[in-house]
Amino acid sequence: MGTSMSVRAQEAYESGEMPMSKWTRGAIISAIKDYCTDFDLAYDPEIETMSRAKLAEAYLEYKSWHHTGRFARETEFFGLNEDAVCADFPEMTPDQIAERSHVVCFNAFRDGIGGDTEWHDLDLDLDRVAELFDERGLDGLLEAKRDEAELSGELDPVRDEVCR
Repeated sequence: MGTSMSVRAQEAYESGEMPMSKWTRGAIISAIKDYCTDFDLAYDPEIETMSRAKLAEAYLEYKSWHHTGRFARETEFFGLNEDAVCADFPEMTPDQIAERSHVVCFNAFRDGIGGDTEWHDLDLDLDRVAELFDERGLDGLLEAKRDEAELSGELDPVRDEVCR
């Protein structure tokens, strides 16, 4: 990738690995939160009181090395220690999963990113939304809302990737 890193180093970044110097406290916490969300683990915000060094020691592990820089230096890459996260964060209860799913579902109706986020007024009947969610699950609800938006002429109010 030019003179900055090898193709495999770029691939490592894309898969969540990076040199230890790039792992900020916020990046470690974000990776843990994302992993907990992806695997239905109960995130404990108490870890946000930990220092970067303690977080790195507890939740990061060596993954690989790659050539970086103009002189093809060998750089060690680190990633989330999934076993450590699984050991420290218990599985969510069905009630916790259902509660999180309903919250995530309502975020599906937000359009845009960052400061340009806009909420679309879809005249939601919250009781009907709950029924649809229970009947169809998240995929069915998104499909129904997408169909409704197309019929009403709304421009892309539902983004699946935001709901996952």
